[in-house]
Amino acid sequence: MALMMDNKPTEYKGEALVWEKLSSLLPNDVVVYNHREVVDDREFDFALLIKNVGIMVIEVKGWQAQYIFDVKSPDEIIIEGESKVYGSPEKQARGYRFDWLNFLNDQFGISPVVLSMVCYPFISEKEYRDVRLDVVSSKDFTIFSDDLSSASKLGQKISNAFVKKKPLNSTPFDEGAMAVVRQYFEPSYKAKDEQITEVADAYSILKIFNGNLSESETDDLVNSYFSGTKVIAFVKKEDDLNMIASKIADGFRKRGIISDKGDIRLAEADEVQPEFLCNDNSFRIFNFEIYIHNLDLDTDEFIVVEGQYTEQQESVLEGVANSTNWNFDQYKVEHAKGNKNILVQAGAGTGKTYSMVSRIAYLCLSRSHFVNNLVDEIAMVTFTNEAADNMKVRLKQYFMNCYILTKNKKVLHEIEAVDLMQISTIHKFAKVVLQSTAMEYGLGAEFAISSSEYAKEQVYEKYLNDFLVRKQKEEANFAQQLRMPVHKFRKLLMHFSQQLYNKSYGIKELKAENLGTFEEWPFFNEVIMEVMIPAEKEYEEQIFSKNKIDLKESMLLLNDAVNGAFREKCGLRYKYLFIDEFQDTDDVQIDSFLKLQNVIKNVKLFVVGDLKQSIYRFRGATISAFDLIRTDESQWEEFSLTINYRTDKRLLDKFDGIFSKMGSRGYLPFLQGRDSLSSSIDTFLPAHDLITKLEYEGDEQRMDVLFAEIERQKDIIKYLSTHHKLTSKDMMIAILVRDNWQIHDILEEAKVRGEFIETQVGGDLYQLTPALDLYKLVLALLNPRDPVCLFNLIDSNYIGIDLDIQGLHGLDREDQVSKLIEVLNQYFIGKLNRNWEQIISDTKIQPILMLLRNIYEGCQPWFRYSDNENEQKFYKANYELVLEKIIKTYSVDYLTLNVIEHSMHINIMTKQEELARNVENETDDIRVICTTVHKAKGLEYGCVIMPYMGMDIASMKKADLDVYVENDKLAYGIRIGDEPNKKYNSNYDISQEQTERVNEESRVLYVALTRAIRNVVWMKDVKSKSKISWQNLMEV
Repeated sequence: MALMMDNKPTEYKGEALVWEKLSSLLPNDVVVYNHREVVDDREFDFALLIKNVGIMVIEVKGWQAQYIFDVKSPDEIIIEGESKVYGSPEKQARGYRFDWLNFLNDQFGISPVVLSMVCYPFISEKEYRDVRLDVVSSKDFTIFSDDLSSASKLGQKISNAFVKKKPLNSTPFDEGAMAVVRQYFEPSYKAKDEQITEVADAYSILKIFNGNLSESETDDLVNSYFSGTKVIAFVKKEDDLNMIASKIADGFRKRGIISDKGDIRLAEADEVQPEFLCNDNSFRIFNFEIYIHNLDLDTDEFIVVEGQYTEQQESVLEGVANSTNWNFDQYKVEHAKGNKNILVQAGAGTGKTYSMVSRIAYLCLSRSHFVNNLVDEIAMVTFTNEAADNMKVRLKQYFMNCYILTKNKKVLHEIEAVDLMQISTIHKFAKVVLQSTAMEYGLGAEFAISSSEYAKEQVYEKYLNDFLVRKQKEEANFAQQLRMPVHKFRKLLMHFSQQLYNKSYGIKELKAENLGTFEEWPFFNEVIMEVMIPAEKEYEEQIFSKNKIDLKESMLLLNDAVNGAFREKCGLRYKYLFIDEFQDTDDVQIDSFLKLQNVIKNVKLFVVGDLKQSIYRFRGATISAFDLIRTDESQWEEFSLTINYRTDKRLLDKFDGIFSKMGSRGYLPFLQGRDSLSSSIDTFLPAHDLITKLEYEGDEQRMDVLFAEIERQKDIIKYLSTHHKLTSKDMMIAILVRDNWQIHDILEEAKVRGEFIETQVGGDLYQLTPALDLYKLVLALLNPRDPVCLFNLIDSNYIGIDLDIQGLHGLDREDQVSKLIEVLNQYFIGKLNRNWEQIISDTKIQPILMLLRNIYEGCQPWFRYSDNENEQKFYKANYELVLEKIIKTYSVDYLTLNVIEHSMHINIMTKQEELARNVENETDDIRVICTTVHKAKGLEYGCVIMPYMGMDIASMKKADLDVYVENDKLAYGIRIGDEPNKKYNSNYDISQEQTERVNEESRVLYVALTRAIRNVVWMKDVKSKSKISWQNLMEV
């Protein structure tokens, strides 16, 4: 009996009969599918998978001879009693055949024999000729009722079809190829290892050669590479390495392609691939690595296919890894089997992004075909939007490299699929999950995630005012107990709630018995219960009514959904969920991922992170993240990446001593050996310059020492660049600090000294020209007949026309307005084809953001701002940032000209410090940048300078507010008014908090130091009285 994988059809008698006959007459090694799709909305009747032969697609027509009224042509078959005119079943079957051919090639890269037949289960061969169906389908490819009478007849008919029509250039449909197809159609089917060893085009191959390479062995490696197989090879002699590199270069030249900085691109006109240079006894390009080894093996050739090796082979691989620069740990992560969760502890600079990209490639392209549909079967959660965008770029580049190398059309589909993949921040991922259960929360499926501080502030103001009125009636002097203005108290309450949301804890969940007591404000528990909780509930109802949820609520709703409604309504079919920067997740998010794993059956997690870089405790991240996720260790495979691709190996050795001391004191999760980083990089810097300690006394001397050192480091870079090729990152000097006020002080000092320092963060966004220009435009639109506002607009970069101020002074107000509007009319008609009055009318009918955008793009103020392209980019970037900040604060629903003017007025007049957006300069010059350690995370710089090392890292004075919940109990500390120290409620554990702060600051120091490629300079404040500071930790 054949293996019938689907139930017997019941709708059509003919198909039911054919199912019975195939089941009973075919041998048990034939697999039969019926009513499946290989192309959307195109369902074939039957497909037979016949081992070592091919695939037969059968189209069944349950016609009876006596009812066939006329066969006018192959495409016009008229059945008695039916109004429908039938087309050719042979053409229909042939269409399904081509569907299968394309599917197999695109999905698996195989091209076995696929044929098609028509079956008439109620028509004999004689009747077929009598009613002239012989013009519709060929006899040799038609199954008649006669053929269904015995196993021999049916077998002979199918066998003869394969003999008569065997296409050229087909690939074998052996046990391995058949197993791959079955894995796709049968999720529970598990291929045996021996079933997949014969399939062509392995994802990767690793070979260790013990003797001289023959010409054929070299050609085999090169041919495997250009057919799409990732190649890792180890040879004994430099001549063999050079010969292979030369043949690879020849292959690139023949194909008109170029290896460029680890990627592959098409050659430009007259461009050819130069010979590859082999350094450090190795040669590495995209998907090809070769090393010289010194092992003596028992065999001449050692082979591992797709990372599947025995324990005995593993010891050999450890040996070659120890004697070369090959990264065995990365290889293990990439090739781990697909049936377990993966946890990767990736030290700084160890290539975690590369590991994730190569892992996804393996899942998609390996013989086991763990993933058949990239969009539906893999999702990734990243910590930032930038990381999500970068991952998509890297994945697309990987598949593009594969396509340029091999011209395999399958990878083109993967390139298109990457754009549709769910690679996003956890908040966007939460939205995808919540859309399945939106109705449970009273939302429409197309709900939006929003955030409006303005709307929330209005609700808080209402409840707070009611509370204050009531308390004032009870106690005449109650307002004085606040010891701060009411508007500041309201901001404090909103910030209080925000800190809890940052840690995925909703203030609405608090119970009165868990609030503790607060001696400084005995009434504060009342505020929580009567102001904050009702305000949050009303705000939530407000935005729910607009079919929105607040960004801050999304994590709580996600956790609620995976613990409840989503269990029954999950439509996701992911097989693998990747989570980047896992050390930055909080307990609620971790719980959501674990519950999601129960809901999406068989989904496997791939989490990657580094506990030593967990520096987002204020967002609820915990140092126990990896322990919390491993609820069942038998379901997890763990790997560590410790080979660093960023930093000078000698500098890493020095770091090892610093980090080991921090680890031994319990400050840093670092154990020497286990967590030590290694590298093969040499930056050619003298050893005494790797780590430099500079001492100073007082703030003024700090700046003198800092700027002198910047000049010295510039000289070092200039010297190195004359003797070695430096990258743009090598040419960067980064001043890393802990707080934004430190950036401000350094930038102000740089201005005084006439030095230029870039910053990725700067506190002067609202003092920049883009913000001031926008403010002038908004004022003019609000005051369209105010001569001062009109003059300022004309003077701005939107228009930039020089006017005769003295001449205007001599006119009365109405004449001034007329003159100014005349100028505006001439200008705007030329730019926007609208006069000033029409533009003012537009403010009442157009969405305000659209109007501002139209004026901005029509006037192009960046061109008047500067002729320099980088400065124009800077203007545009910070214009966009100003609008982003306004939208984030007030939400699009609440935006009016008045709201925008009010927001900008406050920020500009109070010189509100807000971080500006810096534009990456495209230059080969030396660059000096000043940024915070948090902003620098994930980045790298030639030299790192740390000028603020003496601050007390155990200090509790730093923030004005600190809120957390532990064991359901609310703990907080608040600085009230101008008091120097915070006051704490009864649940707050000061000693524990100090310990946590020291530990986190130690991790921040780890992040800062490991940004360096070449060297670190740290500055010691000899007057510092801090008991524990970064400078204490640096002095080993």
